[in-house]
Amino acid sequence: MYGGELSRVRSSLVDLLIPRTHRRLWAGVAVLLGVGAVVLWASPASPTALSRADALLGKGDPSAAARVYDAIALHSPWRGARTEALYRGAVVYARDLGDTETARTRLHILVEQGDSARAASAWEEIGHLRLDEDQPRAAARAFRNAWEVAPDDARAGQRLALAARARTDAGDTQSADRLWVEVGNAEAALRGQALLARAEIHLADGDAEAALGLYEEATRTLHDWDQLTVARLGMVTCLERLGDLEGALAQIDGVDLPPDVIEARRAGLRARQSLQGTL
Repeated sequence: MYGGELSRVRSSLVDLLIPRTHRRLWAGVAVLLGVGAVVLWASPASPTALSRADALLGKGDPSAAARVYDAIALHSPWRGARTEALYRGAVVYARDLGDTETARTRLHILVEQGDSARAASAWEEIGHLRLDEDQPRAAARAFRNAWEVAPDDARAGQRLALAARARTDAGDTQSADRLWVEVGNAEAALRGQALLARAEIHLADGDAEAALGLYEEATRTLHDWDQLTVARLGMVTCLERLGDLEGALAQIDGVDLPPDVIEARRAGLRARQSLQGTL
């Protein structure tokens, strides 16, 4: 009884405070606002459009994500959103859909637009595409372009290192050596890696003496244990090639390899030492 009476009182108060015509009007406004919000959310002009494309990619639908990125790149009123959508779409086409030509078209548009940060990222992605196509020289040029466009970028040193590595893969050892020198000078954190790469280039070219000096310098700079092992083993190889078998035997004790591997290498050096003593 009291519940029914309370409901009638509430209804009367609502009628008094908000006439029925106004309530119908506000209900219509609420529906329109809801529809508008849905339309805006689905629109490539929406501020949340990039997040919607990212979500589609996260759900494992790269084709749908690429379509949304393309729509944003064409229709967003914000230049930053268009640029970002163009780059993200290019990466999806290249890495998820395997459509390198479509990816390359979008990346070159980014390069021509002149936004230094995204142009550098675009050049780097072009470099990786060239590596996938077994074109290390073209990849090296792209990575070098990425560095030149944004030399103060957080990834600048890494891009220069990618260029040096691609030159090495192409067999352009002199160019690679010069690039590694630039890497070491430009980025202190990559100096040890650059010295190690240069040592390996000189050793492969038969210059064991130059390689030995670079390996030694690398051991004073490197902090990565695997790279340190490579540098110390490189020193052993250089000393062996230079005929300093005593030095090679002394150096091998500092190499972090399985005991049986170390012992086999040590036995080989001693055998050479014995043979050298009989000559």
